[in-house]
Amino acid sequence: MQRDRGAMFGSVSQLTRKSLPFVVGVLGISYVVADVSIYRALVMLVAYGIIQLIVSRQLVSKWIIVVVLAGLFAGALAEYPDGSDLWPYQSYGRMIVEYHENPYIKVPADFPDDPVMERVLPMYRNVPSVYGPIMVLGSAVIARLTGESRTAGRLLWQSAGLGAVLASLWLMRRRGVDRGNLWLFASSPLVVYHLVNQAHNDVFVGLFLLIGCLVAERRRPVAAALCFSAAALVKLPAVIALVVFIVWLVGQREYRSAVKAVLASAAGSIAVMLPFGVSNVLEPVVGEKGAVNATSLWNFVRGDAATFLWRPLRSVESDAGTLLSVIAVMLPLIVAVVAAWRGRGCPLHRSVTVGLLAYFVFALHPSVWFLGWLLPLAALWPRDDALRIVGYSSLCLVTSQAWLMPVAARLSGDGQLDLVDRLASVSLGVSTLAGLWLVGRLMVPLSVDSDKRG
Repeated sequence: MQRDRGAMFGSVSQLTRKSLPFVVGVLGISYVVADVSIYRALVMLVAYGIIQLIVSRQLVSKWIIVVVLAGLFAGALAEYPDGSDLWPYQSYGRMIVEYHENPYIKVPADFPDDPVMERVLPMYRNVPSVYGPIMVLGSAVIARLTGESRTAGRLLWQSAGLGAVLASLWLMRRRGVDRGNLWLFASSPLVVYHLVNQAHNDVFVGLFLLIGCLVAERRRPVAAALCFSAAALVKLPAVIALVVFIVWLVGQREYRSAVKAVLASAAGSIAVMLPFGVSNVLEPVVGEKGAVNATSLWNFVRGDAATFLWRPLRSVESDAGTLLSVIAVMLPLIVAVVAAWRGRGCPLHRSVTVGLLAYFVFALHPSVWFLGWLLPLAALWPRDDALRIVGYSSLCLVTSQAWLMPVAARLSGDGQLDLVDRLASVSLGVSTLAGLWLVGRLMVPLSVDSDKRG
């Protein structure tokens, strides 16, 4: 009898283990494509994130993983993105190919009769490109291929994001990353929703950073420096990875390699920016340096703790001031330099992860999709650390959605949604503390592994 019960429970456990990936797929697809209430969407997102982490602990067939991921990505491509970043991308590329104008000087509002420009949200129509020239050049290619088509435009951007995810998976597999960590990355709610469905360009930053770290492992400093520069030429704050790399080389007394890396990155960056004008490229990015949003840690310092702790919807955008802006830039740079020095005996991806995570935690204007820079690198960490990083990204995604959904409901007149408002504030406090803890936690193995290698 006891054997029968044991066999029965074993069969149930095995069936549960095999079914959990499919539960993740159903939850993920439903979250992306289903039109449900705000409360139900949040419940699905939380369940999706939790079960996705649990599955990474199981020994699941690779074919089950492939089927589930195929479903998740198909759902992400099938649904029209509700975000607003895709059409600014397209508009900057269209300025180049259709009007032969500089998107760092012109703005979408300068072309009021263009159907693509009309899809840009009003708040962004008077903003020149704040993205790097590599991103703008890529936008020009997609704009040339898709023209005025809404469907072709969004599908090609989403497909490009999926292509970057698949390229990252291929590189991870060649590096020897195990199946659990591959699952953690590819099925992450942030990857499926923000990087594929919403087509945020952070997926390309993550790919460049991953390539840079893998190339650095092969002692090719110039190639690695160019990859990190390419990431920064999509989004400028990713330059932190280049700083980490230079300090990491100096810490290993590879002074000649460090000099080569600096010269290569400087020459490559200037060459790409020159056609648009170096000052034109940098000015829009520098002009937004002081913008602070309601989810920023620095609301405490600004005397707006009530906004941060209890009412995250009270503040939308404001200026942090010069001093706080400088501190918010310098603090993650200091953490990045310390991480690079402590981790000079470790694989580079560890120090880069810590430096970029510090930037997200201490940013004046944090956006959850910035964590897409870290997720490919997280797969290179040991399983427990990868779980922490991916789990933190899912927590931040829940926080951002809980914060944005009541905003959308209020704008549409659907009510105050006080419960979600309160949940957003609690989640914001928890995710901030989790981010601070995670930066410290990931710092620990840097010095330990360095000591062992020394």
